[in-house]
Amino acid sequence: MIHRLAIFLLISQSAFSAGFDCKKASSTIEKNICADPYISISDESMSNYYKKLRLCLPPGEFDLIKHEQRQWIKNVRNACTTNECLKNAYSKRIKALNYKWHDIEKLSFGEDGSTSLWFWKVYDTQTITKSFNATGSIYYFKKHGIDKVKSCDLGVYMPFKINQSFGGLCLIEKQGKTSKAMVCNDTAIGHFRIEENSGEKQSLIGVASFTYNNCFGG
Repeated sequence: MIHRLAIFLLISQSAFSAGFDCKKASSTIEKNICADPYISISDESMSNYYKKLRLCLPPGEFDLIKHEQRQWIKNVRNACTTNECLKNAYSKRIKALNYKWHDIEKLSFGEDGSTSLWFWKVYDTQTITKSFNATGSIYYFKKHGIDKVKSCDLGVYMPFKINQSFGGLCLIEKQGKTSKAMVCNDTAIGHFRIEENSGEKQSLIGVASFTYNNCFGG
């Protein structure tokens, strides 16, 4: 149970935590956001959409979202002088990001040839590499003699209710030597798995299938 809680906290901090730390809120607008539960939840919801877009959009396309977001913070959010203004601003921004999220092409594969399972390709593989290292360093790496996950070439994102699963075709370092392996984890249950020498699965569908079989759902 301790392992699962630690894994949840580490991955949440690296991938899908709140928009900013209220303990470090300095401006009046940030303090107002933190003081109102509805606005605070709205900020977290908006942040989660933004981070999912960062994960699953090609860098060039995400740069446009990043510029848009900065302009929204500067010219819309920070211009609000009342909580009602903030609530309306967040509502509209969340809808806009939600629309962009659902506009991203999602992929599917059939498990056992019957069920279609949806997933998204991850472009920001540095983020999932960090989450793999954060998760694995708790207990898995030492037990299996693994030093770290060095990098990932392919990545998938598979959400299921409150749980979110990630998988990657990665380069791992083990006792000073490097080799390719499939890696997956999740944000809530505590799944973590590494499968070395998986050359037959070196494809996006292969990563998705591995993630579904080892780190998906409850």
